[in-house]
Amino acid sequence: MNYKFDDGEKMGGTQNPTWKFDTEGDKISGWLISVKHGVGRNKSNVYTLATDDGDIDIWGSTVLDHHLESLAIRRNALQITYKGEAQGKRGTYYDFEVVVVPTDIKGKQQEGDPILKSVISPEDQAKRERAMEEMENDQDLAERDAPSDEDIPAVEEGVNVDDIPF
Repeated sequence: MNYKFDDGEKMGGTQNPTWKFDTEGDKISGWLISVKHGVGRNKSNVYTLATDDGDIDIWGSTVLDHHLESLAIRRNALQITYKGEAQGKRGTYYDFEVVVVPTDIKGKQQEGDPILKSVISPEDQAKRERAMEEMENDQDLAERDAPSDEDIPAVEEGVNVDDIPF
């Protein structure tokens, strides 16, 4: 095989920035768009939020994993607040407060929700709405063009199927 790999597209190599919390009260808000499991030597979860500043990765911890384990991807806006270090039975740990705002698949939430307004830019919201409208239109066309039970002739016993004109 003789391929020109110099002209090819390189895959990978890009990584989202990681949220770094330093001070008690540091916050991040965004729309949960992906979860990767078993990442790195500690087999941690990595949560990706779509924020106003782009996609940001957040490394999981026992506390965050507990808060986020049951959340559906692309159905929740989150605000995570670092609450500092706390003392547990086995030592100190990083403590977080998580506020969850359920959304539809378009990222829409009820009017007046301050978290969602800070999560999704108007441009991204418009893109999502257009994509969803296209998907709904495609679904409507597929349903409209699908044959109904009335369009499909029944084969009665004793009928030679070779005589049916389709």
